[in-house]
Amino acid sequence: NAVTHMGITPLMNAVEADNTSAVKILLQYGADPRIQNIRGKTALDLAIDGAKNNEIVELLKSWKKRGK
Repeated sequence: NAVTHMGITPLMNAVEADNTSAVKILLQYGADPRIQNIRGKTALDLAIDGAKNNEIVELLKSWKKRGK
């Protein structure tokens, strides 16, 4: 859950790189998709805004539904 000075997390980088495998691994190891960057966007927001990969969107939505 490390963040850059812009509030970017490794999970956000994986989302923006369209890397489903990395997103899965990061979530399994505790990455928090609720973290917001300096623009107030979460990893899910970035996935939806980019709309590159529906699988990533669904992974992040299902994480949210589990109530973590």
